[in-house]
Amino acid sequence: IEIEFRTASEEFKIIDETTRPVFVRYGNSKELIEQLRIVGPKRELMRKLQRFTVALNMYTIETMRKCGLIEEIEPGFLVQTLPSLYSDTVGLDVFNENLPISDLMV
Repeated sequence: IEIEFRTASEEFKIIDETTRPVFVRYGNSKELIEQLRIVGPKRELMRKLQRFTVALNMYTIETMRKCGLIEEIEPGFLVQTLPSLYSDTVGLDVFNENLPISDLMV
C-alpha cells in the first residue's frame, strides 16, 4: 500500500495545532510590554520581546481571555495579565491554583 503522507497530513488534522504567541510577564518584560502598549510594534522592540513569548493553543487562549488572564494590548498581541502565572521553574502555569490573594481582588 502506497501512503500519500503529505496529502493525508493536509486532509486530516487529528489535533488542532493552531497556536498564537502570548507575551509573559517576567524579568524586564514588564517595561517592554509597556513600550509595546505605548508605541506599538516596532522592529527592535519586537525582537526584544521574542524571548518573552510562549505559544498557546486557541482553546487555552480563549479560556484565559474569558477569565481575564490574557489581554490584547494591540491587535494581534496578547499578554498575560497576572505576573504570578509565570514562574522560573514551570514557565506559564495556566492551571496555577496558588494565586496570591492580591491577584484575585478587583
